Amino acid sequence: CLFSGALYARKKLSAHLANHASALPKLKVLQSHGTQDMILSYLVGDALKQLLESNNVSVDFIQFNGGHTIPPECLPKLAQMIKDL
Repeated sequence: CLFSGALYARKKLSAHLANHASALPKLKVLQSHGTQDMILSYLVGDALKQLLESNNVSVDFIQFNGGHTIPPECLPKLAQMIKDL
């Protein structure tokens, strides 16, 4: 789960993803980011999503109109993710 996650270490994360490429299609990520986040820009959250998806990671991305918070619509998805695990 990545709530207001952001991409800052692109080279390091890209290398890590490349080293684990065979496992990535099995990985499921729940990510959310507010379009008005003043702490971590929405753009770096979207960049993280795009990098993950370009490496065959399944990303359930919840974009919301708000700031640096966890929106209520994430909670049922988080609960289901935990149940599935």
